[in-house]
Amino acid sequence: MRSPVWQKGFSDRRITGVDEFERIRNYIHKNPVKQLLVKEAPQYPYSSAHYGFELDPAPVYLNPKLIAAVFRAAKSLPDKASRDAFFHAVSKAG
Repeated sequence: MRSPVWQKGFSDRRITGVDEFERIRNYIHKNPVKQLLVKEAPQYPYSSAHYGFELDPAPVYLNPKLIAAVFRAAKSLPDKASRDAFFHAVSKAG
């Protein structure tokens, strides 16, 4: 029998905005400190918070102006099915 890839209780989620991206990144950076592996997040050598590590820029689709435009466009659609189809198409476009 094969073991599951993810640990029990893991859930995958899509990051939908800049604020959420920042909140989750900060949470991840604080984990080694919370586990008492280091006193400050940048001291942990396997973290993107480590000194000298260059973070990738936030993905273009997390641009707040672009997100606002997408939601404005979706708001003008007549029903939930149309909005769902619209968001599905936008998410596939990357």
